[in-house]
Amino acid sequence: MGDVYRALDTRLDRTVALKLLRAEAVSDPERRQRFVQEARTASSLDHPNIVTVHDFAEFDGRHFIVMQHVAGKTLRDLIGGMDLCQALGYAEQMADGLAAAHAHGIIHRDLKPDNVIVSEQGVVKILDFGLAKLVERSQRSTHTGERAGPDRGGRDSGNARLHVA
Repeated sequence: MGDVYRALDTRLDRTVALKLLRAEAVSDPERRQRFVQEARTASSLDHPNIVTVHDFAEFDGRHFIVMQHVAGKTLRDLIGGMDLCQALGYAEQMADGLAAAHAHGIIHRDLKPDNVIVSEQGVVKILDFGLAKLVERSQRSTHTGERAGPDRGGRDSGNARLHVA
């Protein structure tokens, strides 16, 4: 839905990522609204494994999101060249970021290797909340640290406590 560019924030003298709404989407109210919702959704999250949104603005009729620039590679670029320990470390960081989003009632719905970047320091950042869904608190079926479904004995116990070793 948008094109991403590396840019310089001249007010704060820092490199940022600009995500511009594509020209063909400007005249489509639904796509414009989804772009605005992406900015609002991502900016409501503050977590080390979720890209930081700095601003949302419009210039010459084009909406854009100003985000943290992360120097690194996408997970797609890294697949095949990492060992099991690295893969599990990245998976754990993604799970932490998604858990933080879920705790705020946000479901990403488009998690794929192209939407995850790993910084040069090995920190995972989840990107692109364009298809995210907001879930009302009353619609959530589990609480943080709980899971729904069958327990270890195969019985459906509603919400069973999830214990992490």
